[in-house]
Amino acid sequence: MKQIFKKGDKVFHYEFGGWGEVITEYKEGASAFPIICSFPSGEASFTWDGRYYKTYPQTLSFTEYTIEGLSQERPEDLPKKGDIVWVRDDKNEEWKIMHFIGFHPTSSYKYRVSKINSYSNTTDYMYMTTTNPYANEQ
Repeated sequence: MKQIFKKGDKVFHYEFGGWGEVITEYKEGASAFPIICSFPSGEASFTWDGRYYKTYPQTLSFTEYTIEGLSQERPEDLPKKGDIVWVRDDKNEEWKIMHFIGFHPTSSYKYRVSKINSYSNTTDYMYMTTTNPYANEQ
């Protein structure tokens, strides 16, 4: 495992209150968590590459970061090409019924669709659902 952090480094960790410092650096092989950091909420140990647990992602950082968008709602499966979907660009806009064409994961307008029975004219939308959003209205 590659050593990234060294004693004296200024580091950031969201879970431990923000900015801290590497205060101890054990020799290779002396500990599974050789990097000890001091944070506002106390001390924490990390692997050479900045993991709090060996199976966790690297979360120790030289730059500040935030955690946004956490959700424990299971996302809908993406539809297949040609499936009927409901789309819109704004949360206050009415839903439109279209055929699903494709997905653009890096764009804010992620969902490519076309009008029913017309695959030649395609449009991209921000929001999409595969279930009727009006089904539970009275």
